[in-house]
Amino acid sequence: MDRAAAALGCGGWGEGAVEDGGMELEYSIHARDVVIERMIDPDWIVRTIENPVRTEPDREDPDATHYLARVPENGNRVLRVVLNNTVAPPRVVSVFFDRRLKNKL
Repeated sequence: MDRAAAALGCGGWGEGAVEDGGMELEYSIHARDVVIERMIDPDWIVRTIENPVRTEPDREDPDATHYLARVPENGNRVLRVVLNNTVAPPRVVSVFFDRRLKNKL
């Protein structure tokens, strides 16, 4: 099992709270699957949430905020983490490397 799957516990299946780097987060099924499939280190997610270069409100969901930061360990690509902060623990809705922001952030 890779680092992402191990950190998220159940190999990408189901939802639930996971403590990542001292921050308790909940991952949607979609977010868990994406993290495992794309081998996104959960530490990068926490770092992006804690130290974003930029945040943006979601265009459709007023409860969601987009956190963006570069990930030096992955070619300085921009990681976008979509987080619902209105629930406890905060819920990662989606996470992906945003190609549209290459060389723009």
